[in-house]
Amino acid sequence: MNKAKITAAVLTLLLMFTVFGCSSSLEKGIVGSWHMGNQAGNVTFHDDGTFENQSVTGTWTIVENQEKKVLILTSDDGESLPCKIEDMSQDAIQARVEGDLMIWTRTK
Repeated sequence: MNKAKITAAVLTLLLMFTVFGCSSSLEKGIVGSWHMGNQAGNVTFHDDGTFENQSVTGTWTIVENQEKKVLILTSDDGESLPCKIEDMSQDAIQARVEGDLMIWTRTK
């Protein structure tokens, strides 16, 4: 998985938290570490709005309207990746990133 896909996956996660609840609840819910799949590895979202994984660091923002919730990941080099949140629970997030469905699970 290339850097763009990883960034997209991270952004999608962030979007999911934005879409499924009020911003403060979503933001609190996203904080922590998530497993993004075998190739993407783990991503950690910090309460200060930053994220990191093995190869990408940056900021995350949740944008929400009546039709959708989107997690936007912006890498430190300025690339943004919107992730449309389709479903979210305390332990898993399903998001659409560049047309692909991605599922993240909270690490213990």
